[in-house]
Amino acid sequence: MNPVTNPTGIDASPVPANLRTIGSHPDHRYPVAWLHEVKRERAFASSFPGNPIVIVRTDTGDLFALEDRCAHRQVLLSKGVVRDCHLHCCYHGWSYHSSGRCLHVPYLGKDKLPNGVRAYPCCELDGVVLV
Repeated sequence: MNPVTNPTGIDASPVPANLRTIGSHPDHRYPVAWLHEVKRERAFASSFPGNPIVIVRTDTGDLFALEDRCAHRQVLLSKGVVRDCHLHCCYHGWSYHSSGRCLHVPYLGKDKLPNGVRAYPCCELDGVVLV
């Protein structure tokens, strides 16, 4: 028996699953965190399917999920700060909207804003955060 296969025959290896290869539909919702883990005005690191994401609950209670990397230096956004309903990178202070769009770069003008990061649809249901 393969050491990464459990007795049921299902592959239990730690390799992240690719939704397209395991038969799951990419348009369905999947649990990524317990609701009690995602605190107001805090960034929470998770993954979806094997890709790092950051889940944010704003001070108004809204949830959003972005890929967990700054578009500038690839620093984890989950290490950043949530202020004014936006996520701010801890490295250079780039701020991101819930849509993933870059809103502010401290040393660039508004007309020179770079591309943002990928956003994931996010909601809460029965105490679970779904992406």
